[in-house]
Amino acid sequence: MKVIPVVKRFWIPLAVFVLTTAGLATLLPHSDDNADASIEIPTVVMTTDMPAGTDADIVRTNVEIRMLPTEARAIGALQSILDIPEGLLNSHHVIGQQVLTSSFDVSRVRAFGDDYVSLSIRLDPQRWTGPYSTAGQRVNIYEVQDGTNAVLISADAIIINAPSITDLKPDDKSVVTFGVRRGTVAAVIVAATNEKIWVTSR
Repeated sequence: MKVIPVVKRFWIPLAVFVLTTAGLATLLPHSDDNADASIEIPTVVMTTDMPAGTDADIVRTNVEIRMLPTEARAIGALQSILDIPEGLLNSHHVIGQQVLTSSFDVSRVRAFGDDYVSLSIRLDPQRWTGPYSTAGQRVNIYEVQDGTNAVLISADAIIINAPSITDLKPDDKSVVTFGVRRGTVAAVIVAATNEKIWVTSR
């Protein structure tokens, strides 16, 4: 029979052809790879600038869902507004920035940065309620000297916790918790002890 001699003569070229074809097949794009590249995942992004310390409840009303490809999503990016945890933003976020699981801190002081510590002070309503009701939690703390001069002793302080303003009477003293920079703690304590604290809008 002549089949066996023919096979013996051409087996090497045939083997090379088969191996080459198999190698080229592995280099060609697969339909599954193309499908993966086109997958987009819902991602929570900011719709407005938000400073560090913003409560999660406020963040939830200032975000939206955008569909982003996998490679464009940051590690830990949230997929749903319902995934936003309780706490406060621990850094400034800008419009279009993705919201991550690591964007929040449960500690109200730490959320404003490592340089802040909390300090509780008993104050008359007129010393703090005005700027708090009109300008929000970011304030400056002054020491009133000799009843006339005021010296800034803690800039960019934060009112972390305060009683409801509507429940206060003019002669009520209440405890207000501030976040102040470490370097200003001593001055604030002295002024508070001497009842010379006055809070203004930042």
